[in-house]
Amino acid sequence: MEMSPFEFELLQQKLAMLQRKQQALDAELRQLQSTINDLTPTQRALKKMPAVVPAPDQEKKLMPFTPESRAKSAPKSIDIERFIGENLANKIGAFITVLGVAIGLKYVIDNNLIGPVSRIVLGYFIGGTMFFVSQRLRSKYLDLSAVILSAALCIAYFTSYAAHVFYHLIPQAPAFLIMLFITTVAVWQALVYNRQVIAIGSLVGAYFIPFLLSDGSDRPVFLFIYMGIVNCGILYIALQRSWKVMQWAAFVISWWILNDWCSGSRQIETGLTFLSLFFVIFTAVYVAEKLLLKMAHKNWDTAYLIFNALFFFFPGYRFASMANTDYYSGLFILANMAAHLGLSYIFFRRLGQSSPFGLLTILGLICLALFFPDQFDNPILTICWSVELIALFWIGRRQKWAIYEQAAIPMLVVLGIDILFVVTPAYYRHIVFPVVLQPLLNEFSSCFVSVIAAVIAVFWINKKYQPSEEVDQQASASLSSSLLLLIGGLTYIYFFNEISAYFDIAYANSYDKASRVHFEDISAFKIVWLINYTLLFLTTLNLTTTRKDTQYWYKEMLVVLGLAGVSLFLVVGLYQLGFLKNCYMSPVDAVYERTTWHLWIRYLSMGFLGLLLWSLRRLVKSASVPMKVFSENFDLLLYGTALWMISSELVHWLELYGLGDRSYKIALSILFGCWSVMLTILGIRQSRKILRIAAISLFTATLLKLFMYDLEHLSTIAKTVVMVALGGLLLAISFLYNKFKADIL
Repeated sequence: MEMSPFEFELLQQKLAMLQRKQQALDAELRQLQSTINDLTPTQRALKKMPAVVPAPDQEKKLMPFTPESRAKSAPKSIDIERFIGENLANKIGAFITVLGVAIGLKYVIDNNLIGPVSRIVLGYFIGGTMFFVSQRLRSKYLDLSAVILSAALCIAYFTSYAAHVFYHLIPQAPAFLIMLFITTVAVWQALVYNRQVIAIGSLVGAYFIPFLLSDGSDRPVFLFIYMGIVNCGILYIALQRSWKVMQWAAFVISWWILNDWCSGSRQIETGLTFLSLFFVIFTAVYVAEKLLLKMAHKNWDTAYLIFNALFFFFPGYRFASMANTDYYSGLFILANMAAHLGLSYIFFRRLGQSSPFGLLTILGLICLALFFPDQFDNPILTICWSVELIALFWIGRRQKWAIYEQAAIPMLVVLGIDILFVVTPAYYRHIVFPVVLQPLLNEFSSCFVSVIAAVIAVFWINKKYQPSEEVDQQASASLSSSLLLLIGGLTYIYFFNEISAYFDIAYANSYDKASRVHFEDISAFKIVWLINYTLLFLTTLNLTTTRKDTQYWYKEMLVVLGLAGVSLFLVVGLYQLGFLKNCYMSPVDAVYERTTWHLWIRYLSMGFLGLLLWSLRRLVKSASVPMKVFSENFDLLLYGTALWMISSELVHWLELYGLGDRSYKIALSILFGCWSVMLTILGIRQSRKILRIAAISLFTATLLKLFMYDLEHLSTIAKTVVMVALGGLLLAISFLYNKFKADIL
């Protein structure tokens, strides 16, 4: 059967329209079924009545309406009218009734018209009458009946309270039983009416009965046993009817009362017992929801578990810490960890890697991380955290449990904070004369070694085992680069601290009691050797990265760090080397002997600088296209650094031979001019415009220096020599530009 494209399009539109109608009918059927399920037993009998079947012509006119379309089609005046007449009026009426009864009783009491016994009997009579009326109206007027019932229960509660507190007609035990009976009736009626608000009212009443009838004696065991029993009943009802508001009300009120008592109590056994009882009850409710009733995990469930753990942990830890031994607090933390990890394993066996499994696992691992600082100090603490880091990442990667693998990242942060803000400052707090600290074999070095070993182990595990499906391959590669960076950073900080501590100890031990001075040169040696170590470390990183296929950002970062190292040496290192030279030439004291090492150390430092520049050049040349900017301009860095070093060396030797400031000014000006000519020649031969521009800039700065600074302090002969030399160099540059102008253009 052939069909035109137009006819085919019409059939598709008709099919889509029929599908939309069918979806609307399905939605209405589900809504009707849900409404029928919520009916009371009396109302359910109505569904047995025969349904009115519409005539065929009427059935065609019926259109499927969703609840939203019906709400839009109903007149707003009818909605407001029904709300006032059916809902608001009965609540206001019940409130006015209770208020009227209270005013009448007050009048009767103030005027002493009837005795105390008659007043209590009258209160119970009014409450009982309203309860009877609510039961008679329940089958036909459910909303009105529920409001009258609430008023009756309220009157019964306060009548019992007045009978015990104001008139002392009922002793404490019978009053407690009467109010407990009223609460039981309220819960029963809440189930009959299927109204959560009645159950919440009975819940509040049940919790506050002991406080209303209290005689001031401190009997927490009776109170918390009673609350535990009430919680079991209330939470069972909340689970059966899925009344989350009621469950949260029980949760908040119970923990509030218990934590308030714990904050001022020193009864360790009682506090830990009932904290554990409440924790077990509320945790069991969550487990029943997810495993027995198959309820989905919601956002409020996350808050429920977290607050349940916090309300239990903090007062419980306080009680455990009050014990005579330190082991109780550790056992309490381990019990918390075992409880949460045990539950997480149960959820894993039943639901796999679900939200409950992940959340309970995190809570358990937090407890494990808190156990170590509670029981140990450094270095044992750092070693334990390092072992935990390896275990978490290995379990997560080997078992494909993403939550364990993800939990290892915060442990890395914790270890980093421990190393930077706890272990590192401890190095320097111990430096007090006299100092004995074994280099590389002290308690602080063991912390660094354990953390570095842990990060290396994580790096190896990340390379050896494939990540789980929840972890992206690209994220795993980024993690490898980050771990390499972290290993390098920790190693650098470790040896930096060891070198610094070595010189600080030497400085502290150099104190001369007779002259009361320290060997100040040690501080300059310390800075120089720290800079030398930094240059050597950066060189090693560059050489190990050159031939590896690492990510671009890692190589770019190494280049930036290398440039920072070069700048550090030129600005700080050369200044400290000059200070050592001055100390050798003009000692400030005769207590300590200066050797030629004060002079020759500068060439060792220059060797480290040369190695760094060589490694940087190799790294830049081996990098990919994004490093092109560094590659094209790296020679300019080399020439600039070389000029700086040669200038420093020139001044160094001039001062060694006793030549004054005026001599090195002349020499520097001539050196800068010659360097400009060299850059010009290289720029022309290599067709590098940037070198030629650098030469012109340097020569311009040299001329400005000559006329604005040098000439003022030079003799006539010196001025003649400098100006003739610079003029000749400038003519040489001009000659080169004219001779090779074709190549330049």
